[in-house]
Amino acid sequence: MDKNKIPQSIQKKNDKIILSIHAKPGSKKEGITYIDDDSIEIAVHAQAVNNKANLALIEYLSDIFDLSKNSINFESGSTSRNKTISINKDISLDEVYKILNDNML
Repeated sequence: MDKNKIPQSIQKKNDKIILSIHAKPGSKKEGITYIDDDSIEIAVHAQAVNNKANLALIEYLSDIFDLSKNSINFESGSTSRNKTISINKDISLDEVYKILNDNML
């Protein structure tokens, strides 16, 4: 993937950043494993039991974007590995892509 082209998995709609995420629960390492046009794969330690992986995903995103957890919401897919998440932060798509790339495993 061209480092200068923003992938389709990162978009801006109505002043929100929209991320298409593929969650990888139960991973040994925590972080972003890849970014392409379809999704951003994020590995978390927590298992997909009792919403623990979703909470870990929100915790991870709030840390890397330096946001409160309630600035991050599930738009769809909360019970699936493929999720759409919105982030309420005034930030450019370039900045989002840079933060995600800086946190790649």
